[in-house]
Amino acid sequence: MKQFALIAFAAFTGVLAALLLYYLLVTKPGIQSEFARMDQVRDEARNVGRELERAADESVTRARDGFESQAEEMRHRALLATALAAGQSAKVAVTESWMTMGAWPSGPADIGWAEPSAYANDAARGVAIEGGGVIRIDLTDAVAKGATIRLVPIADERTGMVKWHCELQGAADLLRFIPQCKQTPGDLVPEVLGRDDSSPARSSGGP
Repeated sequence: MKQFALIAFAAFTGVLAALLLYYLLVTKPGIQSEFARMDQVRDEARNVGRELERAADESVTRARDGFESQAEEMRHRALLATALAAGQSAKVAVTESWMTMGAWPSGPADIGWAEPSAYANDAARGVAIEGGGVIRIDLTDAVAKGATIRLVPIADERTGMVKWHCELQGAADLLRFIPQCKQTPGDLVPEVLGRDDSSPARSSGGP
């Protein structure tokens, strides 16, 4: 009986030793490898998350910049349209002067034009009548500091109508918002157009 017990104990010890060896050589390395793989997968998932977050932030930033740029462009177009609208009554007055008198007004007094500030609005500080019927619209700082729009009348002999040459001074970057205007370097409208302030400028060409 004692011998049987010894044999059983030895067998049990051998099984335990085999199980321990199997754990150390097979099971434990496998578990460690699995944990390492899980850590790698977790790190990769975090990296993917960061990339997605960065891409989302960049997309939002680009969209916001695009909206802001579009809003700024719309604002400038609206302000310039408002500034040109301030000169409409002056265009009517200058045109009537030419049609009735056969000459451009030499100044505001010829057509009963008030002080420039009387015609101001959100985009125009004032509208003045200069020699030769030239209309000067001084823009507010909200549009462009120190900038001016000049509307120069030109009589079309073929149609008998008055057309207007638009020039922008002091803000070349605004030309893209008012393509009907051209840039002029300074206060040289009559000389540039080759016209005499005291008589109507005439055009025999097309529209």
